[in-house]
Amino acid sequence: MDSEAAPKPETAPGLPRFSVPHFLRRLTPERIASLALIVPSVIAVGVFVYGFIGWSALVSVSEWNSVKPDYTFVGLSNFKELFGHFRFQADIRNTVVFTLLFVAVCLMIGLFLAALLDRGITGAMISVVIAATWQMSGFVMILYLAGLRAIPEELTEAARVRAGGRKRPVRRHPV
Repeated sequence: MDSEAAPKPETAPGLPRFSVPHFLRRLTPERIASLALIVPSVIAVGVFVYGFIGWSALVSVSEWNSVKPDYTFVGLSNFKELFGHFRFQADIRNTVVFTLLFVAVCLMIGLFLAALLDRGITGAMISVVIAATWQMSGFVMILYLAGLRAIPEELTEAARVRAGGRKRPVRRHPV
């Protein structure tokens, strides 16, 4: 008898030999579930964040407007024109001043309130509530302002006539 036995085929005869790649062998059900939850978010961020950043970059170096798109490359001339406008320079200056003052005041008030809370001063919680209320009051003001401006002029005029000519009778508006 021949000492060399023929090797046993791992697959059926006539089929090509297939080996599973290493990275597929490591896919467990937990990893597949994790990927199924993460991949849609990664795709959404890629499209809605990086896609629009890329689109903005393309539009910023093109002769383009929303009415009649023209993708003629103009380089940095759009930026040169933008930085030449007085209004844009004023907006940048206002943004920088606002940011510096806002950050400085937030840091000082935050440090002050943290020191009060650390010392166990009883009135500090009231200060935190006042600060949080002050922070949200601007947002609430915008909501109310949008609501008040959405009231039709006819209703406002009718309320003014009914109130005897007062400028804006807020209490008389229907809610």
